[in-house]
Amino acid sequence: MADQHTARQQVIAVVGAGRSGTSAMTRGLQALGVELGENLKPPGAKNAKGFFEDRDILDINYRLHDLVGLRRNGASLRLVGDPLAFPGVDALHTEAVVTLARRFGNEDLWGFKCIGVMRLLPFWERVFADLGVDLNYVLAIRNPLNVADSRKKTDYFRGFQEKSDLEWLVHVVPFYHRVTGRPHVVVDYDRMMAAPERELRRIAGAHGLAVTPEREQGIQAFADDFLSESLRHNRADDDALAEQHVNALTWRAYRYLRARAMDTEPEGADWDAIADAVRMMAPALTHIDRLEGELRGHVFGLNSLIQTLRTRLAGDRRQRGDGAPANARA
Repeated sequence: MADQHTARQQVIAVVGAGRSGTSAMTRGLQALGVELGENLKPPGAKNAKGFFEDRDILDINYRLHDLVGLRRNGASLRLVGDPLAFPGVDALHTEAVVTLARRFGNEDLWGFKCIGVMRLLPFWERVFADLGVDLNYVLAIRNPLNVADSRKKTDYFRGFQEKSDLEWLVHVVPFYHRVTGRPHVVVDYDRMMAAPERELRRIAGAHGLAVTPEREQGIQAFADDFLSESLRHNRADDDALAEQHVNALTWRAYRYLRARAMDTEPEGADWDAIADAVRMMAPALTHIDRLEGELRGHVFGLNSLIQTLRTRLAGDRRQRGDGAPANARA
């Protein structure tokens, strides 16, 4: 039960760019007694210990990406604006309210995370408003060098630093002001890996959750059994190295949020200026998406042609009898 939210349900949403530790932090919420549901996406190659995403919510969020013209995997760069303005969104909103009410209607304290939610935050905040719940956030951040290195292991082209940095910006910056308008805490993934007990207590404190003996037991189990160095394949802590290789705007934004994750005031950074700079990039981001879409279309067409040629060659070999090339037969 949520300690300080007896009149209304409390929901904690974990948001942030991909490869920033959102799955581990959502598992951390579970250790604090936050209900995640029983219909979770199973572990996979990208996250061997689990994604901790409700499959019905994930399906709704995928279809929302489709409606607003974003790729489901989070690779799109163009800025969305207000997702509620797109045709067909009202029906999806109603479905989301019904689904969440059915799944968590009897829970005092529940949470979720889903790919790309922060890019579409106005939609989800309207859903939570209609549910009448108290909305809280955990914003996961990670050194952009480590994000790109981690990304490269699952998608080579998205792992290029330049591409990864832009994805980070468009996921985190446009609606960060909505996060700060609610009870929230910023958590740096590397700090979570280094001191999980401390960071889970920060999360609990930010959301009014008393660290009871039961929660203390969950925190220790999370630190001892779930987290391991195998979850952190890439780690760069050298600010000079990052400043040299990371997009300057991305680095400014990350440094600002890292200060928040350390419970200190950002030095020499103006978030409004960062947000304005991202908005000014909108035409270029849309153009990059268009070019990438055309390139992917060409690659898909080339792959289809190669597969067709392979099929025809295999058929020719079968017609010759033994599969051997014609010039290899006596």
